[in-house]
Amino acid sequence: YSKVYAGGMTQEEAYAKNWDRQGRHDINEQISSTLTQHTLQVAHQTSLPVIWIGSDQQRGDSFGERLRHAFEDVFALGYQQVIAIGNDCPHLSSQEILTATEAISTGDLVAGRAEDGGVYLIGLHHDQFSPQAFQSLAWETARLQQTLDAYAQIGEWDIQWMATKQDLDSIFDLQTFIWNHSNPL
Repeated sequence: YSKVYAGGMTQEEAYAKNWDRQGRHDINEQISSTLTQHTLQVAHQTSLPVIWIGSDQQRGDSFGERLRHAFEDVFALGYQQVIAIGNDCPHLSSQEILTATEAISTGDLVAGRAEDGGVYLIGLHHDQFSPQAFQSLAWETARLQQTLDAYAQIGEWDIQWMATKQDLDSIFDLQTFIWNHSNPL
């Protein structure tokens, strides 16, 4: 069975996004909430089981540690395949999540490239999960895609890269997204 894990953004991560020009954390939290609601809606459209792990349920000091524990928790429920999606990629579709499920079913590790070198989606089979190595990937850096490729090579797994998409990490990203979706040209 596949499980979609939609990750909850911690308050610290919402603050780090800095979507508000004046640095108001309440605005960042509102934007995060809106993105989260959209992400959950997209995930539920797949008809796959969805687990939401909010910031109050996350364990660990770093993003990599929190994501590692989330994968461990979902695998502990008996799921053999897990797809983690971020809530900062509003371009992600339910069909793309289903495509990721198919890739994992064929034995591939799957990831969606973010324009900034990160990922907006990562999916793997239980047999492809090495907790310490996974946690040690270059999370939240422009080198994440490179380290994920290396992770797959060490395990001798193929990695299927999905289409490159923009995630929303800054006010510039948010403004670009709004402009591209409100401009009728």
